[in-house]
Amino acid sequence: MTLKKLILLLLLAGVSYAFYGYVTTQFSQPAIAYKRYVSALLAGDSSRVQDVIGSDQAQQAFALHDARMDNLAGEPRLTWYEFLRRQDSVDGNTVQLVVLCHIRVDPAGKDTYIGSEDRRERHYVTLVKEDSSWKVAKFEDSSTAAHTATVLKRR
Repeated sequence: MTLKKLILLLLLAGVSYAFYGYVTTQFSQPAIAYKRYVSALLAGDSSRVQDVIGSDQAQQAFALHDARMDNLAGEPRLTWYEFLRRQDSVDGNTVQLVVLCHIRVDPAGKDTYIGSEDRRERHYVTLVKEDSSWKVAKFEDSSTAAHTATVLKRR
């Protein structure tokens, strides 16, 4: 085997490993449940994901839709996710995710296909497995954190 073939083989192995990691992260069942939840959250329509909502706290995040849209300061056009950390429980029935959610938005007065500005939002999510499906038990972003801080400050 020549050096050129060896280098190409190692390069192919590295690309394959990176692709495998991407696919197994982005298309795992907890990640898909999280993505469905965030999509409905940005649309402000909790009826789309009643089968994914697993607690009152996850349901209450939908009440902050107006504050969330004010933070985005524009119309969401395109969303993608960067999974920063995943922590599975010992029994495998709970997953904690830290996700950097990229949202392309169009501010007032602009209308593009993919959005002219990028907003980044860090999400802290806890999903639990009930029967054979994953449900969002806890969700926190900047809007829910600000609301929680306001409520605690009033007390």
